[in-house]
Amino acid sequence: MILDRRSFLSAVPALLAPGAVSGAEAERKDALLCAGAIQLEQGPQTSRIHDFFSKALLPALDRIHSGPKIFLEAVAAPHLPLVTAMIGVESASQVWEISQQLFADKDFSGAFDQWELGAEPYVTSSATLLEATAYSPEIVPPARPPESPRIFELRTYHSPTARQRRALDARFSGAEIKIFHRVGVHPVFYSSTVFGANRPNLTYLIPFDNLAAREKAWNAFGADEEWIKVRKESVERDGQITAVIDLSLHRATAYSPCGRARRQLLLGLRTVSHGGPIARRFRLRRRSISRTSEASDSPHSENSPPAALLSICLNMPAARLAPTLAHAPLE
Repeated sequence: MILDRRSFLSAVPALLAPGAVSGAEAERKDALLCAGAIQLEQGPQTSRIHDFFSKALLPALDRIHSGPKIFLEAVAAPHLPLVTAMIGVESASQVWEISQQLFADKDFSGAFDQWELGAEPYVTSSATLLEATAYSPEIVPPARPPESPRIFELRTYHSPTARQRRALDARFSGAEIKIFHRVGVHPVFYSSTVFGANRPNLTYLIPFDNLAAREKAWNAFGADEEWIKVRKESVERDGQITAVIDLSLHRATAYSPCGRARRQLLLGLRTVSHGGPIARRFRLRRRSISRTSEASDSPHSENSPPAALLSICLNMPAARLAPTLAHAPLE
């Protein structure tokens, strides 16, 4: 995303075929989301990237771009440490404009060069361009910062074909979102991947007040009679339209403009050191199965990496935490 002076966001317009992005993109500041995921090593890389993002990138972006900006630090993800930056733009052409303006900014350009000096600043990075769905809400900071930290759950649903992805969109834009809101699931955006891995897919980000609220909401969703009926009809009509679900849990960095908590300036989990033994790599990836067989899906044990990691982060017994990861509904 921001890791090469020559290619910072600049490849995006070239990779878009004509008509790849909907004509509605100019109507909102987050029609597209540029998402960069940066994998780090244990040690000084984490503090270096936060220093660079908070003191150089974000101030420079604020000077030239008014769209939404989200900076997340993963707590449960395939690779740890992991920092993700999401920048909302109105159009693909604006991606190029931001890139050019950033490196024309002497303060940012100098900080970028300084960040790259010496030891390697990161392990690897990946970039994804997401397009907001027609039913996605606009990304806006909360009118009033939350009183306590929140967790953010990032979900990606991979559909085998474009036809099945369209069926997934139809289900979400119809009854599913209404059921979400009724049970306490309120995503801040829904999107599809224009370019990136595992296309076609649906990606969305959900804030929860805490893990207990997350578990309560997903349990209510899974038991909701209307949802059971909607899903059954969907499978009978379109087959299994989601092949694989990827999910990860994040907190906002202290400098992330969207959704900081009033006291701790976090979206979700207490600050933890990345130098300890908790940064195991794991993947929360489960094959999508029918609801009749879902109950037999093996839950994470209390000593599994997700449960052990989050238990440390939240100072919560792992036995209490494991069910929150085991009970995430499958589509």
